[in-house]
Amino acid sequence: MGAKKVLIIKPSSFGDVVHSLGLLDVLRRNLPDARIAWLVSPAFGDLLADHPMLDEVLLFERERWGGLANFTRNVGDVLRFARTLRAKRFDLVIDLQGLARSGLLTYLTGAPTRAGFANAREFSPVFYSLRVDVPDPEMHAVDRYLLVAKALGFALDGPVTFPVHVGEEARRFADETLRRLPKRSGPLVVLLPATRWETKRWPEGHFATLAERIVRELSGTVVLLGAPGDRALGERIARATTEDIVNLIGETTLKESAAVMERADAVVANDSGPMHLAVALGRPTVALFGPTRPGRTGPYGPNARVIRKDLDCGPCLSRQCPLGTIECMRRITPEEVFEAMTALM
Repeated sequence: MGAKKVLIIKPSSFGDVVHSLGLLDVLRRNLPDARIAWLVSPAFGDLLADHPMLDEVLLFERERWGGLANFTRNVGDVLRFARTLRAKRFDLVIDLQGLARSGLLTYLTGAPTRAGFANAREFSPVFYSLRVDVPDPEMHAVDRYLLVAKALGFALDGPVTFPVHVGEEARRFADETLRRLPKRSGPLVVLLPATRWETKRWPEGHFATLAERIVRELSGTVVLLGAPGDRALGERIARATTEDIVNLIGETTLKESAAVMERADAVVANDSGPMHLAVALGRPTVALFGPTRPGRTGPYGPNARVIRKDLDCGPCLSRQCPLGTIECMRRITPEEVFEAMTALM
């Protein structure tokens, strides 16, 4: 397909945006001269800003327009935004979000080719001119996105890559920050202890125990990374350790976090967006899974290891543990995580 103006609609979430970079890479390889734009939530706009494969990043205020009540209340803003999109005259729009509002925006662009999944939610497929079948609902999100490229006739040559644009400014920040840390002879290990779901969270004490072992046995440097809302979590883990670790939670932008991770010898993370970013950057990553299915949303790459416990109650896909114990995460021991991490390194 010889599209000249392309729009990717994938506002969220963090991990899904990272996974969608694989499709962006395919599009750019097949359409080297096309103008490609991406509609994304402001929370993740920094990750895509100045990306060399993108010509434009459009910020979509998902929180403001989310839900039927908000969408109806702000219908004037929605229509004005839709007119802005229509004026750009896209000839191909790909909706990877698959919800009512993203499907409607896809339609309102007026693009002749509007692609999305046939099994998307909230009746969004009615807005597509090309409905892509998903033969296996358990297939990984990345493979599902690539089905769209295949349906559009694009070549899928070579391995799937996730081109993360870090940028020199963020790399300078990482270099300066790491230069100020105490000199140790061992590896730099990044820990990502935060998640949006409580049920996905490995116990804070386990992270503290792991950090102590990295410092004592490997003479390693341990850095905590996360969002501003998770500062208290980082402070609790840092206080629980008897060794000196570096808590940067809430102190970095997405790109600065990526730049620090880029220099890590290993990353240990819960099932979260930053975990997928670490994998996309090619870092050896141990991913800790509990209530979710790694086959669908786990790390996508050869340099990652998933640790999970096969319990009768899981995977429950629940934000609140039905038993109230989050046993699936508690049973993952610091010892087995340490062994998996050292084996990857």
